[in-house]
Amino acid sequence: MLTHLSISNFALIDSLEVDFEKGLSILTGETGSGKSIIIEALEMLLGERADLKALKNPEAKCIIEGEFLISSYGLNDFFRQHEIDYSDTTIFRREINPQGKSRSFVNDTPVNLNVLKELGAFLVNVHSQHETLDIGKSVNQFEFLDAYCGNQSELEDYRKEFKNWHALGLEIEQLTEQEKRSKLDLDYFTFQLEELNTAQLKQGELESSEEELATAEHAEEIRLSVDKATQLMADEQQGIMVRIRELKQILGKTAAFNRSLETTGNRLESVYAELQDIEGELERIAEDVIIDPQRSKLLRERVDHLNNLLFKHRVRTIEELMALRDEIEAKVAAIGSLDEQIAQKQKERSLLEEKLNKNAARLGVRRRKEIPSLEKEMNSLFQSLAMPHAELKIEISESSLNTNGNDALRFLIRTNKGASFSELAKVASGGEFSRIMLALKSIFARVKTLPTIIFDEIDTGVSGEVAHKMGEIMKKMGQSMQVFSITHLPQVAVKGNAHYKVYKETGKQSTQTKMQRLSDQQRLEEVARMLSGDKLSDAALANARELMMA
Repeated sequence: MLTHLSISNFALIDSLEVDFEKGLSILTGETGSGKSIIIEALEMLLGERADLKALKNPEAKCIIEGEFLISSYGLNDFFRQHEIDYSDTTIFRREINPQGKSRSFVNDTPVNLNVLKELGAFLVNVHSQHETLDIGKSVNQFEFLDAYCGNQSELEDYRKEFKNWHALGLEIEQLTEQEKRSKLDLDYFTFQLEELNTAQLKQGELESSEEELATAEHAEEIRLSVDKATQLMADEQQGIMVRIRELKQILGKTAAFNRSLETTGNRLESVYAELQDIEGELERIAEDVIIDPQRSKLLRERVDHLNNLLFKHRVRTIEELMALRDEIEAKVAAIGSLDEQIAQKQKERSLLEEKLNKNAARLGVRRRKEIPSLEKEMNSLFQSLAMPHAELKIEISESSLNTNGNDALRFLIRTNKGASFSELAKVASGGEFSRIMLALKSIFARVKTLPTIIFDEIDTGVSGEVAHKMGEIMKKMGQSMQVFSITHLPQVAVKGNAHYKVYKETGKQSTQTKMQRLSDQQRLEEVARMLSGDKLSDAALANARELMMA
């Protein structure tokens, strides 16, 4: 409920602060006094678009602030989702600077306009005689009927399961589409996998094959080179080994006389031993190097094949190629498992659908049981509101599964005897429509926690006993919620728990809209004026007193 409203520099308002309480609050005032300005300011606070023309002083900032008690609306998750600090007493603030820039805050947390509007819809509903309160929409008709039937808890559980059922349907569609695409790729992947498997890839194979190929292709050159080297080392006349032996013998004769020569001789001994190893290595190389054109051909084909695979698959190493092979193998396996996944999901969805149908049927049974009672109560209210021939008819029929079960719903109305039933929004008379909406809302307020509702001259077009009855209904609604009624009818005004007067005050420089809560005496005088005009006669005051005591 709205507990405090502060407005500064808006339209005809310099500054205004007012406190509100639970129950029915009445707002009265002359036509043009500014009652609509109060509503416009509140609507802007709750997310309506800002208008630079709304600034009373175009060089100053406009600030509108409202304080709400929200503990009964279950909005903790909303605040958490939008990262707003939650408090049972929540403060909205809207600012418009002279440049037209608007800023919005909830509990001092900046919020965008969409969040402000969405949150505001939970808290306040403004209803005029030409506004449908969205009751013509099927989703809101279900909300109304299910609140009347006491279905909310069961419906909430149903909707969670319906959400899962719907999500499974989307998942199956995606998997089926993926399966179609995958099957188109399956032949290609299978061909690639077979090609890579046939290649029998081995880690490091390309490097070793290229090395062996180089040896095989140059075997004759290597043999000639090794033979020549061996000859140079082992020739009996001029070979390196013979020369080294001679050198050792020459130095050995005098090494006993010079330590340096002895050291040099030892080094020559090491060189000779190393050369012997080299000679043995050359002999082994000569034995291993085989001139085999067929082997060279096979190696060349293998290296070329591996390089072609690297180029084809745009990778640089055999290891990357092996990783790609494993990846393709996993894709082929996954394609094979899609059928199983789809079958499993379809089974899960079928079981959930069976459960949904049972729960939807229970909801439907309860709705069909309570509809006659709701129609009877509504039609009784129509009688009391001077619409003796008005009838509400609720049509319910089977439908496919939806968020409300498996029912389709239509609220139909007729206001004249023998006339055809039609949609609520097509009711011709504004006065009749207002009474119908008030009757619906009065029942709704009894069975469900509603936001603060503002009836903006909903009683236009009625008078006398009907006005009295409308006032009684709004007063009864005020027992369970906060209701504001902007009215010109004294029969309605006397029903309020609190009475506020909106008026203009004209000074030397400007005109201002003001608002005050009336005392008991002031309220008596205001009702008397509503009955007889500005002149407060004893008779008018007596009539007002009698009306207030009725």
